[in-house]
Amino acid sequence: MRGFQILLLALLASLGARECATLPETHPGDILLPTLDGRVVLFHPEKGAWEDYASLGNYMFPTDIAREASGDFLICDEYASTILRLNGSTGTLSVVSQGNLVVAPTGLAVGPDGAIYESDAAYWILRIDPATGDQTLLAEHGYVFDPVGVRLGPDGNLYVVDEPLGEALFRVDPLTGAQSLVTRRGFFWDMEELEFLQDGSILVSNWGPVSTSLIHVDPSDGAQTEVASGINKFVPGLARDPDGGVYLAAAPDPYSTTLGTLLRYDGAGSVVTIADFPFGFRSLYVFPGNGPVRTTSDTWGHLKGLYR
Repeated sequence: MRGFQILLLALLASLGARECATLPETHPGDILLPTLDGRVVLFHPEKGAWEDYASLGNYMFPTDIAREASGDFLICDEYASTILRLNGSTGTLSVVSQGNLVVAPTGLAVGPDGAIYESDAAYWILRIDPATGDQTLLAEHGYVFDPVGVRLGPDGNLYVVDEPLGEALFRVDPLTGAQSLVTRRGFFWDMEELEFLQDGSILVSNWGPVSTSLIHVDPSDGAQTEVASGINKFVPGLARDPDGGVYLAAAPDPYSTTLGTLLRYDGAGSVVTIADFPFGFRSLYVFPGNGPVRTTSDTWGHLKGLYR
């Protein structure tokens, strides 16, 4: 009988350990990549290697990722009309909000009060209660035509890029939904994403008729400057790195789902390849803090991953 009790206690301890299992260790500068094959991958730039971080199950088209104050991650899936929460400690996946006004989510931002803001290709911007998933229509019409990305600015406003017919970058008041134009057209052709730089200015990825360019925008007057061009990739994702540059989530073209490339813009006009991956991804999250950046040469070849 005593032997059976020991065995039972050991089994329960094992089950408890599984439930309390933690995610892979992360370091400042590490990058999360929600993939187009139902995973979240953790990339370590200092090692030039990646490993599986968590599963997204049947959610196969994640278009953006944001982090909540709790340390959990929000991921939106455009094809599944769903906003997910990935527990930052256990990797458990849950649904925050789904369907109704969440039709084709393209971007996410988190307000200082925890409210979730979502740009939706169904022609509107939503505010979502993070606890209940309740949806509120914040903005539509006006400059909103086909919003593809949203970020919270340092001034507390939401900033949205809209393509292709809108070709506009505009502000949205997160309380009232009031819209105001920052800039439109100019260098813009088919904007895909935006990101704030350390000085409060904005970087926009712009998919042109031949290649991608990066457009710098001064939010105070809307002045546009083309800071990089001739990028022979489709770039749907941007994320600022701890050293002041910007990482780019890239693909061979807008329709590719099986190959991905991580690029980096150094803030001074240079774009370099960090790594190639045997999976596609359209967004990325960079863990804050200082971390080394490893760039590749043309001869370094494809990334050698850590397969588990």
